[in-house]
Amino acid sequence: MLSALHAAILGVLAAVNADNGAQIQGYFAPDAVVVDSTSPFIWRGPGAAARWWGKVDRELAAAHAPGSLRATLVRAVDARLDREGDDAYVNAVLRITVGKPVKKTENGSWVLTFHKYPDGWRISSASWGTWAQH
Repeated sequence: MLSALHAAILGVLAAVNADNGAQIQGYFAPDAVVVDSTSPFIWRGPGAAARWWGKVDRELAAAHAPGSLRATLVRAVDARLDREGDDAYVNAVLRITVGKPVKKTENGSWVLTFHKYPDGWRISSASWGTWAQH
């Protein structure tokens, strides 16, 4: 059986793969911060995840690849989540593909922090970083 925290990680990845900004936002805390390699690079506060995903969607559409981003969890580093009380940290190693057929692949880490609310775990911060491609 999956822990509630692990289920939240898999749930937000499923929402990303479904290209569902509202569902993605549902996994984030109201005061969340999202950091990505696309401008404006940081989104804060209510609706931050939905605004970030809207930017991703616009960039995919401009690249003639709308709705084609897929995120695959390669592993959660050390196969564990670090947790202290109502806060947790995970470094999720992902493989991102874009395009049908695949035109671009990115490997990187989605570093997530979570806070436990009465209704479950929510992402309080998310930061994406790619690795050098060799």
